[in-house]
Amino acid sequence: MFFKQWLPKADDALPSVNGLSRHFTVQQYTFAAIGLDPKSLQRPIFNKMLALVPMLGLFSLVIPMIGYASLYKSDILKVTDALSPVWEGLLALAKFFYFIWNRQKVIQLLRKIWIKNLEVSSNPEELTIIAEANHRDYLFSLTFCINVITTGVLALAAPLIIATFYTLQGEKFLNVLEPPLKATYPFDFHTPNGLIALYVWDSLFVYFIIFGNLSIDGIFSWFTCNIAAHFRILRLRLKYAGQENGGNITKTTVNGCIDLHRQTIELAEEFNKIFRVNVFIKFTISCLQIACLAFQLVRGKEKVDQIFHFSFLTSVTLQFLLYCYGGQKIKDESLAVSNSVYESFQWQNVEVSLRKSLLIFMMRSQKACDLTGVFFTADLPLFLWVFKTAGSFITMLLTLADNRN
Repeated sequence: MFFKQWLPKADDALPSVNGLSRHFTVQQYTFAAIGLDPKSLQRPIFNKMLALVPMLGLFSLVIPMIGYASLYKSDILKVTDALSPVWEGLLALAKFFYFIWNRQKVIQLLRKIWIKNLEVSSNPEELTIIAEANHRDYLFSLTFCINVITTGVLALAAPLIIATFYTLQGEKFLNVLEPPLKATYPFDFHTPNGLIALYVWDSLFVYFIIFGNLSIDGIFSWFTCNIAAHFRILRLRLKYAGQENGGNITKTTVNGCIDLHRQTIELAEEFNKIFRVNVFIKFTISCLQIACLAFQLVRGKEKVDQIFHFSFLTSVTLQFLLYCYGGQKIKDESLAVSNSVYESFQWQNVEVSLRKSLLIFMMRSQKACDLTGVFFTADLPLFLWVFKTAGSFITMLLTLADNRN
């Protein structure tokens, strides 16, 4: 593939997993777009220009955008129009800096799971479980990626389309052109040079939002799919362990299953410890973000802008669903181990000493591996709760807008 030449070539590169197609593909390209290699301990930042220039473009525009919202604070439509991308920009910055700060931990966890995937590649049934999990991850990540990039293109193209429409009606293009991102710019963008500067600055902002979020959200999705897959592999091994020697299982087999369970729990706990701050930041901002976008969708005037805000709202919803569904998947798969322990063995044939070990195993597996966001658990009920809360914010914004009109 032509784009493969853009990918970093590290000395400590991990070998590919035989039998897995497009394994970690979307994540590799989105990280490479901002100069990062999430698989290399030696050189995780392989291109500082790609990492810093878009980030500085976003960082430098956040304050002018907040200034614009403050300047037009009496106009709810303009405030929400300015703040919607600000929330996403702040998320991208927070995720980027948090990854840089914890890059060694993230990469070490990734390499642990990657090596475990290599270990099971010799077993066709276990490899099938890993392949199915990674195929789902690829499809979701690709869909999310396409939607986010489409939203970014619409953000930059919508003002040009609207200005072209009014130009055909006799207006001057530069006079009716609105900036893609609402901010207090320190130059006149109604001039040819100003227009170029405007789009360079806004494009850097949009570029970093796109790939800053896609990269971290993508690796989050990959972690959840693969950790859940290893809980499924444990359940498969329990099934075959119960069939060993006509139900007369050995201590070695039981200890092997218990050890695999411990290792998988450790992976889940390490993952939770690394990403819990990201989860907290995401869910803290989501209510306001969804409310601003939904308000824009309801009260927006231009059809092209409404298409953009609908695409933006879809991206934010998919991003939010990624975190909630991932947390729910790990929780469900970890709890399912308990039933597998109970159903897999012929208890009347199990030695007393092994029966005690299995009972302790079963009791431990009844405690779910939760993905927490400091004060809450990331799961599907939280997804519904956030949308209900966002609905209250939307009602408040509509009431404020009606009162001021």
